[in-house]
Amino acid sequence: MEASAITSSVFGSMQFMVFAALTVCFLIVLGFAALFGGDHDADHDADHDVDGHEGGPSLISFRGFCAFMLGFCATGGIATAYGFGMGGSMMIGVIPGILMALLVWKLSSLLYGQQSNSAIRSGQAIGASGMVTSTINPGQFGEVDVTVGGRSMTYTATSTSKTERLTIGTMITVESEFGGRVVVKRKVAVAPRASVN
Repeated sequence: MEASAITSSVFGSMQFMVFAALTVCFLIVLGFAALFGGDHDADHDADHDVDGHEGGPSLISFRGFCAFMLGFCATGGIATAYGFGMGGSMMIGVIPGILMALLVWKLSSLLYGQQSNSAIRSGQAIGASGMVTSTINPGQFGEVDVTVGGRSMTYTATSTSKTERLTIGTMITVESEFGGRVVVKRKVAVAPRASVN
C-alpha cells in the first residue's frame, strides 16, 4: 500500500477525526484554564483551613478532567492511526489519560504551594522589626519597611507614642496590625551584658 493511500485512509477515518478534534478541543480548553483560571477549588485566596486540610487543587476537577481527556484522545488517535479499532484505542487511551491528569494535578499543586507559601496573613507582622522609610509625626501616619516571613513589606504606620517623632532610618518594632496598617514603637537597643569572670 502506498504512503499517500495509508495517510488518506487514516485521516479519512471518522474514528481518527473524532479523536483528533477532541484532542484539539481539550488542548484549547486546558490552555485557557491554565492561563485564565478555570478551577474554583484552586483559584480563590480565602483561607479555609479546617482540621489541618491545607486546600489546593483537586485531582477531580475541571482541569483534571480536561487533562485526562487530552491524554485519552491524543493516545486514542495515535492508536487509531496504528490500526486499532474503537475499543482498543479507548483502552489504550485510559492510562495516558490518567497520567496526564496526574501530571497537571501535580503541577497545579506545586504552583498552589508556591502561592500559599508567599502569602502574608493578617497579624504576622506583630513583633517584627523594621525601619521607618517615611517620617511618622505624633498622631499621624508614615511608612515603615518590615521583614515578615523572610519578605520585606511596606506598611502605612503610626506610632504608639503621642509625643515622639520617628524619623527616617529609625529602627522600630510592630506592636499591632489592623487593616493593612501597623502601630509601631521605637526599637529599644539592648546593651550587651558584661561578662562575669
